[in-house]
Amino acid sequence: MEEAVLTVRGMSCQGCVRNLTQLLAALVGVSQVEVSLTDASARVVYDPQLVSLERLAAVIDDAGFETD
Repeated sequence: MEEAVLTVRGMSCQGCVRNLTQLLAALVGVSQVEVSLTDASARVVYDPQLVSLERLAAVIDDAGFETD
């Protein structure tokens, strides 16, 4: 398992946090997700054999937010 902390820009409320948490947690290979509105970040523990860092970023982007 690996851990990544991704910057997430564009979140404005706890609804954004909840939605993004659910989207990331639904990915095969993701075991933990913590999204923080205050820190504008998403901490994800994932299996790189099952899901890539690029896929995590794509899910964030597809949800209407921006990441580096």
